[in-house]
Amino acid sequence: MKKLLSILLALSLCLVCVLSLAETAVQVVETSVPSTAREGIAIPAYVTLPADYDPETATGLVVMLHGHGGNHNEWGGYDVISNGVAANGKIVVTFDFPGCGESTESFQLNTQSNMKQDVLDVIASMKDRYKIDSVVAFGYSMGGRILLL
Repeated sequence: MKKLLSILLALSLCLVCVLSLAETAVQVVETSVPSTAREGIAIPAYVTLPADYDPETATGLVVMLHGHGGNHNEWGGYDVISNGVAANGKIVVTFDFPGCGESTESFQLNTQSNMKQDVLDVIASMKDRYKIDSVVAFGYSMGGRILLL
């Protein structure tokens, strides 16, 4: 009985945490970033800003990289993380690698060199658009590999 109550309490706490993230007010800006590796290509990007974002105040940037063949929000999983991070005052950017998600490019252009350059282009663009004082990045699957390279 104690074990069952412990499990129910843990599940309740998890549900409260998830619901509080879901109710968090954030701003999501759909944009694009010009590719420096591929002429005429725009990288689809999604910027999640805190609800009380102040363009005069420097803040950290979190860059999230999806897995091979995935998309900018990893089918909803990255949205939950982005919202939670933005609710804590950071700017979050996700984007689609070539041939993934909203990208208009062929998946054949989904090479490690193109992916690495896209990360650099997205970070440079965010630094141009927003007052950034630090950059943290993490990636899932192939996104993690790209960060290591």
